[in-house]
Amino acid sequence: MTRATIPAKAYTDPGPVRAIPDADTLNLPLAGRFACVADGAWVDAGETVALPTRPDALPLHAPLAGAVHLAGDLLVLTPTGAESSPPAPARPADTIEFLALLRDMGVAGLGGAGFPTHLKLRPGLDMLIVNAVECEPGVSADQAVLESRTDELIAALDRLVDLIGPAETVIAVDGHNVRAKDLLASRVGAFRLADAPAAYPSGSERQLVAALTGNPLAPGERPAARRIALINLSTLAAIADAFDGRPMSHRVVTVHGDACSDPGNFRIAFGTPIAHIANVLGGDDVTAIRTGGSLTGSLAAPGAVVGPGTLAVELLRHTPAREAVPCIRCGVCAPVCPEQLNPQRLLESLPSPNGDTTDSRNPGFDACLLCGACTAVCPSAIPLNDLFRAGRAALRAERAANAAADRARERFERHAARHRARAARRAERLRSRRQKADAKALIAAAKGRRT
Repeated sequence: MTRATIPAKAYTDPGPVRAIPDADTLNLPLAGRFACVADGAWVDAGETVALPTRPDALPLHAPLAGAVHLAGDLLVLTPTGAESSPPAPARPADTIEFLALLRDMGVAGLGGAGFPTHLKLRPGLDMLIVNAVECEPGVSADQAVLESRTDELIAALDRLVDLIGPAETVIAVDGHNVRAKDLLASRVGAFRLADAPAAYPSGSERQLVAALTGNPLAPGERPAARRIALINLSTLAAIADAFDGRPMSHRVVTVHGDACSDPGNFRIAFGTPIAHIANVLGGDDVTAIRTGGSLTGSLAAPGAVVGPGTLAVELLRHTPAREAVPCIRCGVCAPVCPEQLNPQRLLESLPSPNGDTTDSRNPGFDACLLCGACTAVCPSAIPLNDLFRAGRAALRAERAANAAADRARERFERHAARHRARAARRAERLRSRRQKADAKALIAAAKGRRT
């Protein structure tokens, strides 16, 4: 059976990358990091303000010059508007220096996942894919970056390829994106410019690997297992910045929606409150804010800030509230799933309201891309994507708790084994001393009888 698809979006002029006024404060989450500056210290733009405590975390840099204060798990920066010295360009001589540069500059994936880029770009790759598809409707940040920095991006890609030496380098664009193809066609040089299928979600990692290699990834398989690495176009721009000595502290965000007074693409500092964007570009009409795109996004939580995964901010006059009704088992959701899952069965496998995840150990939760295709076609208006995201989070939390319990049990068992071994050694020493004492007593008694 041919899989049904959601048509690709129409690509239009994204306009220039613009700026918005800086927020009064930037709230920088310290997740997986510890502050390396004193409370109340003044920092320069680009200065390292927090260092990682986990292998998958990255250093945090001040987007702007100002004073920093510690507030629980946040580093609050109050910009002063002062100018900082321009950074010195970086010239990594080999792969090791290049990967260290990416790590130290905090370069992470800007396509949504935020995975550290230096952990992806290893020597010996069979294929490096630059993902310029950007299939999410309403999002044009990558397109804006491409149109404003085309030559700079290609130059950075040239340097990247020289340093890590992949066997093949592919720049993937949506087959309908004529603007991107026209920009890149005369500049790609030895790189291959490839069309991705013109259907959503063709920009997904798994779908892109399948389209470009003709060999889909197995369930749970990562591209790295096939010596393939993918980087987002905005991530390539962050690598270009790293070569110029600028750490990753901003990103281009698409701001749009029916309550947006001036839609477009804006370069915004990390830690900028989403509410600040709404105040600057929305106003009194904004009653709801969605981050991340119309299909994969979700309503912004209070206190949400711009980070590496903030692709878009949608300012809305009305809270999206189609009233959901029970599933009618029509099956419309199954044909549009790019991973060939059955969303209806996943819905039935969601954790129960009391937190029981017994039925949610369905492997489909891990295979689900959270692309939102099923939500888009559901006639019952069930927010499947949000439910699956919450179900996956509950399942992963349970796994983490179980893993922690297993580690605690192993620690206890090791401790108990050491305790038993010590007790056995003490008992053996006591037995040996008693035997020696008994032997001495017998010898003394024998001597007494002889006298």
